[in-house]
Amino acid sequence: MAAARRKVLLVDHAKFGRQALYELAPLADFDLVISDELLPQEEQDALQSLGMRYKLAAEGSRRG
Repeated sequence: MAAARRKVLLVDHAKFGRQALYELAPLADFDLVISDELLPQEEQDALQSLGMRYKLAAEGSRRG
């Protein structure tokens, strides 16, 4: 990550609000967080309050 020009985290909504045995990096280390449309509003509000840039990916928005 130290060599990256831009750090983007792609994460499923189900990963929020859970604890894991490992952590890649703190959220603050990422320039952008992308999650799916099922991300609860309270999690979106938490990201915004942390000053995190995030986007929600719509189902069916895959590139072909």
